[in-house]
Amino acid sequence: MTPITHYFVHRSVKAMTLVALLATFYYSGEAQTPCTDNVPNPVISGKSWVCANEQTTYSTLSVSGSTWQWTLASGGQIISTNNNTVTIRWNYQPGTSGHKLSVKETNTNGCSKTVEYLVSIKDITLRCIGNFNVSVDNTCK
Repeated sequence: MTPITHYFVHRSVKAMTLVALLATFYYSGEAQTPCTDNVPNPVISGKSWVCANEQTTYSTLSVSGSTWQWTLASGGQIISTNNNTVTIRWNYQPGTSGHKLSVKETNTNGCSKTVEYLVSIKDITLRCIGNFNVSVDNTCK
């Protein structure tokens, strides 16, 4: 007959092995460093309303040793990035909104923080009192 203590030790070892295998199987992402420092989230500055075909620059505060990864979900193309600055050329989609610009800042401790910024492309049709129409070019001038 198997002693009771041996039975529980044997079952505990099997359970710990199963938990370790499951953790290894389900964990496939990159290692995350918890953000325990008091570094604030990055803040994107730049225009939230742009004209179709306009080229606009956005930036965050420059933090020594940090790296930045910029992404644009829709509405334009990223022309260039330079650390905490990105330049975007907006598509010809007047009257559209909710174009999401994101930046992921990773500091020297490995802590990553992401912030999003929504941009709208202006409708270039301007109407004045008495139906007086003013024409503008594709840069809203």
